[in-house]
Amino acid sequence: MALRTKLALPTAVLIQFLIGGCDVSGLAPGLTGDSNPLLPGSAEPSIVVSPGDQNIDDQDYALLYATTANLPEASTDNDGIHGAARIRWTIVSGTGGLNLVDPSSTATLNNASTIDTDPATDFGGSVLYFPDLGSSGEVVVKAEVIRPTNRTVINEFGEPVQEQEDIVIATAQAVIHVNDELRLKLTPPVTVLPSGGTVSLEAVLEALSGTSGQDDLNLRYEWNMTGLAGAGDLQSTADSKTAVFTAFSEAATFTVTVKAIEVLEDGTERVNGPASATVKVDPRLRTVNTFGYYLSRDESTDPAYYSVVARVFIPKVQGAISYRIVGQGMHDSAYYGTGWSWSFAGDPPTGSIPIMEEGGGYSFGLSLAGGSIASGGLAGAYGWMDSRFSGMRVIVTATVAD
Repeated sequence: MALRTKLALPTAVLIQFLIGGCDVSGLAPGLTGDSNPLLPGSAEPSIVVSPGDQNIDDQDYALLYATTANLPEASTDNDGIHGAARIRWTIVSGTGGLNLVDPSSTATLNNASTIDTDPATDFGGSVLYFPDLGSSGEVVVKAEVIRPTNRTVINEFGEPVQEQEDIVIATAQAVIHVNDELRLKLTPPVTVLPSGGTVSLEAVLEALSGTSGQDDLNLRYEWNMTGLAGAGDLQSTADSKTAVFTAFSEAATFTVTVKAIEVLEDGTERVNGPASATVKVDPRLRTVNTFGYYLSRDESTDPAYYSVVARVFIPKVQGAISYRIVGQGMHDSAYYGTGWSWSFAGDPPTGSIPIMEEGGGYSFGLSLAGGSIASGGLAGAYGWMDSRFSGMRVIVTATVAD
């Protein structure tokens, strides 16, 4: 029987001055009026969803992020009473469910085939997709900008009545591939930075088992960035799985992409990816909202023993004076339930549980399972961690110094 020990002992994990110092109302103050990098100079309402194509397994989730431009405000005219524009997300092909991104809730979220978000609110341009367990294939998610409208019409009795119609003014879609043999992720998938803000991005190559074989492979990386010239900078090298993005002083939206090229034993190459991430620069902010991820790994240095640790990984945000992390969608009957939150202060960050620096980011442990290799419990240790934490979405809020 594997020895199971909990690393995290958070009894009062929320540090009140951190919450008080984090203006969540200003995290992502709407995308109306933002320029659309794919439609330069266009005055028509538009929406672009990124990543447009990504790979996940059936125990993972996908995050989709919509950038909108030129959305009309609420108004009244001869055509009716128009409400503020919203984004309607719909699974038009494939199975699974959609969820809102809620940075304040650790409650269980409910899957839906259609869901609306408000682009003028925190994370209103984002949605989470969860595949059905055991599913595979291609999933298509459509994003429509709708304008809720009430019109006065005369019914069959000659009476004026209100009719409601959601007028579609822009549309886009994204494709999600479930259960490829190998998959490449670029994390964090979405980050919103203030002027001068810096975030590290990491390319993560995972196998279907949920264990990472990236460190054992012969890999090189191809990094690329598109967006407003002169509004941001990406520093990367072909031998590194991490790259650093630095925001300048202009409002802009960037797409960062990476490929992991694996050199096989026979000398041939296999290309994994591309994977993409969105970085939005908002000069008004003094907070950074971004995302982390969960991964379990064997951290034993003794070849006769294993020590599988479930970890949360978060990106490093330069100048951060505090981090608040919310884990949603766990299914951990052993300890955490369906969600939990953690807080860390300082640079480097410290809190009620140990946090360690790892390359371009930080990590902290959730749980561990250990034993002898001879016992045959290694696969079960990974399975136990994944049964509790796989599919968890990790939402990070960092407060940065002025």
